[in-house]
Amino acid sequence: NLTGLYDGNWGTFAYLPSGYIISSDRQNGLYILNSPLSDPELSWSDCDPANMNWYGDYDPLELSILDSLVILNPNLEDHEYNNYVKFNAGKVVLIDISTKGLFSLNLPSDFGSLINLELLNIENNYLTQIPNRLCDLPEECVVNLSENRLCEDDLSDSSSCIDILGHQYCSECASGYWLEGYCLNKNDIEFLEDLIEINESLLGIDVLNVGIAIPGLSNWYAGNLIRLDVSNSSITTLPSSIGNLSFLEELNLKNNFISNLPESFSEMNSLLVLKLHNNKIDKLPDNFGDLFMLKELYLSGNLLTSIPESIGDLQNLDKLYLQNNYLLNLPIGFCNLPETCITKLDNNCLIGPFHCNLSTGQQNDCDSLSLEIDQMISFELLNPVPNPFNSYVELSFILNQTGFVNMQIFDLEGRLIDTLVNNWSDKGSYSIIWDSNNLSSGIYFVKISLNDQFKLNRMILLK
Repeated sequence: NLTGLYDGNWGTFAYLPSGYIISSDRQNGLYILNSPLSDPELSWSDCDPANMNWYGDYDPLELSILDSLVILNPNLEDHEYNNYVKFNAGKVVLIDISTKGLFSLNLPSDFGSLINLELLNIENNYLTQIPNRLCDLPEECVVNLSENRLCEDDLSDSSSCIDILGHQYCSECASGYWLEGYCLNKNDIEFLEDLIEINESLLGIDVLNVGIAIPGLSNWYAGNLIRLDVSNSSITTLPSSIGNLSFLEELNLKNNFISNLPESFSEMNSLLVLKLHNNKIDKLPDNFGDLFMLKELYLSGNLLTSIPESIGDLQNLDKLYLQNNYLLNLPIGFCNLPETCITKLDNNCLIGPFHCNLSTGQQNDCDSLSLEIDQMISFELLNPVPNPFNSYVELSFILNQTGFVNMQIFDLEGRLIDTLVNNWSDKGSYSIIWDSNNLSSGIYFVKISLNDQFKLNRMILLK
């Protein structure tokens, strides 16, 4: 019970041959202490350097709270503390009980005594109620309750104590999903489900994890899907339900393998920005001009030989990019586009005259059009076998030309896991067995690049 400016330890010498420890205190003198090396009845403190607990034993009060938490929630009985609790200097700073199959969460009466708790993660369980004692935690503690079974009425009393609500699987919503205070549009959810079902590269992804959100912005507004970015996702097919996306304003489908657009594609009457560049599209729907709200349209790097007459109905268009296709002519309606529209037509097969004054830029000699299209498909990345897989998977690809090949494995966060090929390779078929024994279960991607082209496949590791 000392007080004063210089209270506490000033220096310790713990490695004397005698086994004693010498410790000095400026106000109270020099102390010589026994240690387990000098007194067999003593033992070293149970410190845990891996969890930054080098200042002493775990706090007994907080350990008792953790014990009570396990007793009140039998689903946690088989889990060691270090599997879901992080300590700092013997104090609990993080509890992660996500994905533990919890249908209810019972908190000890003294749960609020965890005054150093910085994060409580309860996401991806089956909770239909929020424990009131969450509000006993320090204001600085972040509580994550996303991906449970909560609906709006379940959140009214304690919602102010929740920092991350994310999306919820709510049975009261027709779509089954609740987000940001709204039941999500059923048509939008059904489209995302259809998109996942017919594209192997998306299998296993949660509906609301499809698409890349713009940092700081949600893909959803008032329960409706307003933007969707599924670029670089190895998508081959679009479902016919795409026409039901009545509120979608921005759609990014670039760098995929899409060859056909459904007839319903032109029914997305709120669409402002459409990115379709670098796919395999050879034809646009005749009613493409029904996308009358479009301001930006990117179609470069496809296999288009013509565009429909209705293109001229896009009277709000500010940008139209059609470079690097195989356009042989332009319809009369092309001249009806707004004068302010920036149009790029380079590297097609256009030969004038045209019905209006157009600047087409540099054009290609397309006498051997079919040959050029065939040569675009310079390699194939075959589906992983098996998929899902356990530890070992066969990755195969076919080269139709010689080139520099790079084949890499990435995790779901985009981190590079392994490089399998990085050299010049001749034409032919190749197979590689990838060993993932040292990795945890999850979703991984294999990416192969040849010259300036790449392809991507998704695979699931289950152990």
